[in-house]
Amino acid sequence: MTQPKQEAPTPTQVIALQVRAARKRRKWSAKQVADRCAEVGMDSLDRTTIANIETGRRQRIGVDEMLVLAYVLAVPPLDLLVPLSGADEVAVTPTVTLPTAAALKWIEGHEPPMDSDRRAHDVKAWREGSLPLALHREVNTVRDNVTKTRDAVRSAEARADYTGIGDQEAYGQLARRKEAHVSALIKLAEVLTKMVDQEVSPPPIAREHLDAIRQLGMTVPDEVRVSEDVYGDRPGRTSRGPAR
Repeated sequence: MTQPKQEAPTPTQVIALQVRAARKRRKWSAKQVADRCAEVGMDSLDRTTIANIETGRRQRIGVDEMLVLAYVLAVPPLDLLVPLSGADEVAVTPTVTLPTAAALKWIEGHEPPMDSDRRAHDVKAWREGSLPLALHREVNTVRDNVTKTRDAVRSAEARADYTGIGDQEAYGQLARRKEAHVSALIKLAEVLTKMVDQEVSPPPIAREHLDAIRQLGMTVPDEVRVSEDVYGDRPGRTSRGPAR
């Protein structure tokens, strides 16, 4: 016999289900979750409120509350929004329901949302609106590659120094790794320039990387902030001045 189709859960219902599941995985009580919420500054999420969220008596959950719950439970915020191991569909508006996979791609910024007829919704506006996220995703990937190739050069240099000038294989490897590092630096400079051209604020970049770009004869936009950190993404170690 065909089972009746279940109604797609609303975002609030998804959060409630996911919070409960994450709490159970940690083997925490609602009070333990509430205590940890209070420790990070949100004592309004007390034991009763946590219980009301999980049972559906609390019909609205604020963005601030969702982020605190995700932080306390140590899960990606996305995990609270999309029922990855639960419902096949999720209601993103009172009248629009998306397949879970499509909702995930939309929330991650990979694809535009669909309308109620399963057609891409307002693609032009989505492309413009998702550009900052796409550029930050790209610059993070490129920045990580700069660090990776720099470390590879250092490793090859150490090997070449140890084996001596007669080790042609070691010096060949060093040359290839330097070439890869230069390519990564050039790509980083290009992405930073593209971000500034598109009026997207670039993340802080390690001074070492910026200096290496300049040594290649390339310019760095003044809008790029300097960080002494290797990854350039720790606010406490960021210089607010331009990358001069």
